[in-house]
Amino acid sequence: MKVIAEATGLVVLASVLGLAFDVVRPSSLGFFAAEPYEIYQDCPMLAKEALGVKIDEISEDDTLVFIDARSLEEYHKDHVPGARSIPYHPLRAPKPEMIAELRSLGPNQVLVYGDREIDSGQLLAAELASAGLLGVRFIEGGWELWQSAQHKQQLTD
Repeated sequence: MKVIAEATGLVVLASVLGLAFDVVRPSSLGFFAAEPYEIYQDCPMLAKEALGVKIDEISEDDTLVFIDARSLEEYHKDHVPGARSIPYHPLRAPKPEMIAELRSLGPNQVLVYGDREIDSGQLLAAELASAGLLGVRFIEGGWELWQSAQHKQQLTD
């Protein structure tokens, strides 16, 4: 019991000395913020929006860089010819070198597609847009819709 009383006395003494020192200091530490804290920030991933594009709005004349946001396994099974694989992961951002390379292409050059389950194409496109890429778009309906549109085109050719 004596130890607890001594410890409590030391804590009180240290607190009083600290408060007294703070009052005497020219620039007080202060107990309250002078202005309200800004603790709520916009989610950086959704700070900018990527635009959705329907399959029939994509022209073959467009010089686009296709980005596949699906897993590497899905990419290796099949992908848009010439597409680059940047698998979307909610906890890992694309590498800065890749973002710099895509940014150097100029605006409206990147078209992302992904899977329908988690809308990986839309999520990766939003992440790329918030990283500074201008005019990033994603294919509405993702890879599945692209594949079915290509299949329909082959049947009509």
